[in-house]
Amino acid sequence: MTRTVARVEDLRVAVGDRVLVDGVSLTVHAGRCTALVGPSGSGKSTTALALLGEYPAGARVEGTVVVEGRAAYIPQNPAAALNPARRSGALLNDIARLTGGTRAERVARVREALRAARLPDPDRVARRFPHQLSGGQQQRSGGQQQRVVLAQALLAGAPVLIADEPTTGQDPLTTRRVVEELRAVLDRDIGVLLLSHDADVVGELADHVVILRGGGG
Repeated sequence: MTRTVARVEDLRVAVGDRVLVDGVSLTVHAGRCTALVGPSGSGKSTTALALLGEYPAGARVEGTVVVEGRAAYIPQNPAAALNPARRSGALLNDIARLTGGTRAERVARVREALRAARLPDPDRVARRFPHQLSGGQQQRSGGQQQRVVLAQALLAGAPVLIADEPTTGQDPLTTRRVVEELRAVLDRDIGVLLLSHDADVVGELADHVVILRGGGG
């Protein structure tokens, strides 16, 4: 039986008179993908961010949220997770420092994380600022920024990865690449919580699907 890396039971989140999530339960297992699907406003992001311990200001929260270690998050706009004033390698080195080691060992771990995230030419990527990835071509740049954020998660050793609409706005080739990258994450025994409107992507990746309707499962 695969181990549970994240569990949500009967989650209810309300702000004032507005109920954002009501009675949501889900489980994420190591090396398995749980997909959270539903229309905009159904509470997908609120549920996912609960795994990070993040709630809207003034929220009243009920239920249980348990995560093994710390969850990693790839936002729909990956640039939001990257400091535009720092090179990609410096951002990753900050994470590598948390686990210690010599400078050479940290550099090796950063390079390996970039390779594992399927970034070509890791040394070149490490020298660039986030907005410089892929020469500033918006769609491809977003794809490489997404992979740098993925490298951060791999470097941190997060047991759970939250992927928030990772294929939205991507062309078919990039979508296929994202699916392959998430499969590689699962092969590393990392659990994935996938938020997606893309039925084909959900069908390819998900071992379990949780449907939200108006904030509830």
